[in-house]
Amino acid sequence: MEPRPIDGMGDEPMNSSGARWTAKAKFRLGPSLFALYALSIGPAHWIASRTGYSGFLVVYRPLVHAAEPLGNVHYALSCYVHLFVDSCTAP
Repeated sequence: MEPRPIDGMGDEPMNSSGARWTAKAKFRLGPSLFALYALSIGPAHWIASRTGYSGFLVVYRPLVHAAEPLGNVHYALSCYVHLFVDSCTAP
């Protein structure tokens, strides 16, 4: 008798409750991770302002570039970052 694979890639089809659970987890986890990513920009700038090292802020470029064409969103993001480092001024 051959041992069963432990990676879940055997010949047996995945049961439907497992498939549903995975789909629900992806649907719920995606927006949560994006929200955490967006909210982490403020603390990241705080760390950069305190340590003088800003090399890791490149991770946030997609978020900033996506917000640039949307004036109010870019302003809100800028104000949020400035809550952690200094005061926010109107454009």
